[in-house]
Amino acid sequence: GPFMLDFHEYQNRDDWVRNPDYWEKPPIKPEKYGTQAMPFVDKYVRQYFANPVTAKEAFYNGEIDYYAYYCSGTKALTKEILEQVPDALIMVNQGWSCCPEAFCFQMNNPMFQDIRVRQALSMAIDREQIWRDSLDGMGQVGGGPIPIDLLGQRGPRPMSAYGPNVQHDPKAALDLLKAAGVDAPLKFTLYQSQSVTQTVHQGIIATVVFQWKDSGVADVQKVVRDAQVASQDLINKSFPDVFYTSNYALGYTVDALVAPAFRSDSPRNAGSINDPDLDALFDKYQVTPDAQGRYDVALEI
Repeated sequence: GPFMLDFHEYQNRDDWVRNPDYWEKPPIKPEKYGTQAMPFVDKYVRQYFANPVTAKEAFYNGEIDYYAYYCSGTKALTKEILEQVPDALIMVNQGWSCCPEAFCFQMNNPMFQDIRVRQALSMAIDREQIWRDSLDGMGQVGGGPIPIDLLGQRGPRPMSAYGPNVQHDPKAALDLLKAAGVDAPLKFTLYQSQSVTQTVHQGIIATVVFQWKDSGVADVQKVVRDAQVASQDLINKSFPDVFYTSNYALGYTVDALVAPAFRSDSPRNAGSINDPDLDALFDKYQVTPDAQGRYDVALEI
């Protein structure tokens, strides 16, 4: 890689120094960045902080040069940062996401084996309201696990492009449950880890639970699990109904990070999904040589 580890002390700091043998040249603007191999930084130090509040205060006090607030970011926090450090540079990845907000169904549970039940729960969610109110208009609205750049898009796709199953339609959701012979509201537990503490994530969970109840589609009991126990729930695929996770990284590549969450034979398939058609699409993606073809298969997935 571009850097080599020079010093490490647990819960203290890491020192990284430039790798003199690194090969990659700047991919853009050679007139600005030249043709010298990257990286341009000789050394950087990663300081450990026990919590994000301490890290933020260190940035405000000029003790560190870089503060990443990732998924905990809000417009209010960004405004606060610029008020405290007026010359700060805010870097934003527009329209890209590694970590979709995921509600994982337990497919070993007979309740969720009828596709109409899963479709009903999806259609009872108003994703645009979540984006507007819970995420303060940040992030992007989507209807699938694959980031837009891996679909060949440079900006957010309209909700209509994701098909009928993700459109907000509570009446159609109730009709689906009736057709499936299931009494509404559905009753099940929603697991979340105790480690999920960020306001935005709690807002998402609260909004989805409210929407399910308000539509009459589901009456959900939220269960907060100890972080270690919650991890075991995912590893052992043992949660009973639905599991919310905010760190189900699915970006970067389709076959390295998206596929393991859905392949029938994958240890990371926490919901025990077993869909031969989906497996076949991931196989097809791996052997598709051209970019446009991969975009098409990713969209089909």
